[in-house]
Amino acid sequence: MKSRKERAEFPIRKSLAVLDLPARTYHRWTSLSGKPPRPEGVVPKGHWILPGEREKIVAFKSRHPTVGGVRLAFMMLDQGVVAVSPSTVFRVLREAGMSGKWTLPDGRKASRQGFYQPKGTHGPGHTDIASINLRGTHSFFIRVLDNDSRSIVFRDLRMSMTTADVE
Repeated sequence: MKSRKERAEFPIRKSLAVLDLPARTYHRWTSLSGKPPRPEGVVPKGHWILPGEREKIVAFKSRHPTVGGVRLAFMMLDQGVVAVSPSTVFRVLREAGMSGKWTLPDGRKASRQGFYQPKGTHGPGHTDIASINLRGTHSFFIRVLDNDSRSIVFRDLRMSMTTADVE
């Protein structure tokens, strides 16, 4: 039995020339084998937010600077501003430079806990004590970190953890 190409007695090259169709396009179409072609470029997804919604999220955050992202998402939903997930709120605020992983609003949380970020080098430090088991013997690794540079200022391995050892 003859193939379609043989029965047509008209080579594909001539057909493509008559149709003014590049051979590359024809072979790409035949490789799809009946599947619809994927569009080139970026196709908007149904869950993407609009530029106007981004502006509303940023404006709402500027009106409520001390509210976190999760609560902000539900406040906007309750007030009918926009209906987006908390992760979308976080992403939009991060892209707008209004929030980061470790941002604290106005430093108020830190001041309530009694800790203030040091102003320069060689200020107060953090003491870190770790218990280490060396061949069945418990030892204590004590180190002091500089708050500004986060470098280890002092380190020592002690067999006991008395007040004098830590001091």
